[in-house]
Amino acid sequence: MQKNKTQPIEYKKRFLIRFGEHLKSISVDDIAYCYSENKGTYARTTDDRSYPLDNNLDALEKMLNPSDFFRINRQYIITLRAIHEMKIYSKGRIIMKLAAEIKEQLVVTSERAADFKKWLAGELC
Repeated sequence: MQKNKTQPIEYKKRFLIRFGEHLKSISVDDIAYCYSENKGTYARTTDDRSYPLDNNLDALEKMLNPSDFFRINRQYIITLRAIHEMKIYSKGRIIMKLAAEIKEQLVVTSERAADFKKWLAGELC
């Protein structure tokens, strides 16, 4: 029997977070961005809380719906609804502020900027 190759991809809808003896289920809709820091990967939610994830950003990039999430550089995957402000930066890069608190300046790399603009326009999914 042959598998149907046109079957839609199922993207992750929730993450189960474990900290100590506690478990928490987080909806993908509540995530503002995912980031890597100090060899760990985290999800930052719209209520400004960070939760550790078991997957690295490369794996998350495949799990998350590309119409909702975009990898802007090696350290961040963001969602469109979290973007507060964007500005053109040097060498074709884009600098942005997110609605959720972030410690550093977010920059879309020049290699990713063209695809990022297509994603913003809904042309890249």
